Amino acid sequence: MKRLTILLLALCCAASCGRRHAPATEHPAPALFRPAALPSSLPASERAEYLRTHYWDTFDFADTLFIARADTLHMLDAFASYVALGADSVAMADLVRRASVSRPMLDYFGMLAERVLHDPNSPLRDVERYIPVLRGKLASPWYDTLERLGGTFTSRNKDFAADALALADYGFDKLSLEPVVLPETHPLALH
Repeated sequence: MKRLTILLLALCCAASCGRRHAPATEHPAPALFRPAALPSSLPASERAEYLRTHYWDTFDFADTLFIARADTLHMLDAFASYVALGADSVAMADLVRRASVSRPMLDYFGMLAERVLHDPNSPLRDVERYIPVLRGKLASPWYDTLERLGGTFTSRNKDFAADALALADYGFDKLSLEPVVLPETHPLALH
């Protein structure tokens, strides 16, 4: 009887120590930005101006956790749509001012602006609208003088001297332009 009890206890222990399936970790859905909605009573002639003015009203610039959850491709598309609405340099300066509430948010919107307004392959490339972004970063207390303005030239942007001269023409006097350091097989490597 004693052996049977020990055997049953051993079987129970073995059964309870068996494989345990860890609960599947669910990945939260990416955070998506929804631009301000148009009022239904707004005449068609005033819709574009309304969107240019109120496009980012629903965005919480203080929510830096949004950046970690954001679908960056969706945000690039939203930023490009804002630019395509005709957001001028004044609107871009206002957007950068609003994004300046924290360094992570300013970095994020700086990245969006760089990809949409400064990338040589972007169909919306526009230096006039990118300059307010750079000015906003220069005025920001989040960066020290050495990290405020810089750039990297790659095989897609070999004419970095023109960028440096253009920035100097706009009054920027502290620049750092450096070649990209990549393996020779990388498509952006300089050859």
